[in-house]
Parts: sequence; structure tokens; C-alpha cells
Amino acid sequence: METDNLERVVVLIDGPNFYNMARIMAIRVDHLKFINLIINGRRVIAKTIFCKLPHSNSIRGFHRKLKRKCHLKVICGQHINQDIDYLLREEIEYFSNRDDVDTIILVAGDGGYLEIIDHTHKIHQKKIEIIAIKEVLNHDYFGNGFKLIDLRELRPFIIEDILPRKKRIGPTGSKRNKKAKSSSIRNPRARPRRKSRR
Repeated sequence: METDNLERVVVLIDGPNFYNMARIMAIRVDHLKFINLIINGRRVIAKTIFCKLPHSNSIRGFHRKLKRKCHLKVICGQHINQDIDYLLREEIEYFSNRDDVDTIILVAGDGGYLEIIDHTHKIHQKKIEIIAIKEVLNHDYFGNGFKLIDLRELRPFIIEDILPRKKRIGPTGSKRNKKAKSSSIRNPRARPRRKSRR
């Protein structure tokens, strides 16, 4: 029987912190590219993003996209202004006690997770990777045996691909224009547009 020698990782993302870093870098992140890049061929035990309670349909749709496209588990707070840090700390504590986890990858830079991360590393002997940009990375994370990854170095590889406007599909895309043309052909009563005089 072959044994699985792949490193077993858990990815935990502080959503508000992550989106603040993306805003500072002035990019829209492709979450699927980002997840695949930081996993780097390792075996995934879990990958979770923690977000505040969505207050609009567009954000709810974005969360559904994360679940469907990136297979991310989305955990939200109970109300809009609730701090989600404690939810993430509980998840770190849960995975620190599991024997099938080798490494915890934390995408966050604030110092609110230092105590639980340090305990996980020293007591439970888990490897810790912290991904953040230097502007928000708490200096207390240095010198504790954690692997610190600068998110700016990953920037060229995680930017979302934006299609040219003429190729987009949607309210202003080519498919909608074709449908509009075909509907005008079917309707003989449709008035033809007058050409503007120059």
C-alpha cells in the first residue's frame, strides 16, 4: 500500500484583511489562481475564507462564486459589524489539534492571531505560513519560526484576467447585442432607427 507523502495544508483567509491588501496593491485578485499558487501541489485538508455578513445581493453572489468556482468554504459573522477574527482563531485551534494537518497557511497580517499561531507552532508542532504585504504585517510575526511570504511577490500571478469590453458576455456584451438584432428581425412592426445626420 502506497503512503501519501504530500504535505497536508490548511488555508485560512481573513477576508477583510485580504481585500484591504488587494486594495493597497490596486488589483482584483483571481481567487482560484491565488489558492492554486499558495497550495503549490500540496494536499489540501481545508480552505476557508472568513467574511463579514453580506449586506447586498452582489456580495452574496460573490460568496456563491467563491464556493462554486474555488471550492472555498465561506464563513460569515452573525451580523454586519461583527469582528470575524475570533471565528478564524477558533478554526486555527481546531486544526492545530488534528493529526492530519502539517501546515497552516494564514492569509492575514494583523497581530490578532499571533498568540494562537505561536501556540500552534510551538505546542502542536505545526508549520506556519503567513501571507501578507509588508505594510500590514505585524512585526511580532518576525523571529518566531514562521514562513513569511510577501503577497506583493505573488502579485503578477494572481491578478484577475479582464476580458476586453467587446468580448464580454452580459448586459453590454456581444451575445446580448446579437439577441437584440434577432428580436428586431422577428418583429416586423419594430420601427427602424433613424440615421443621425452629420
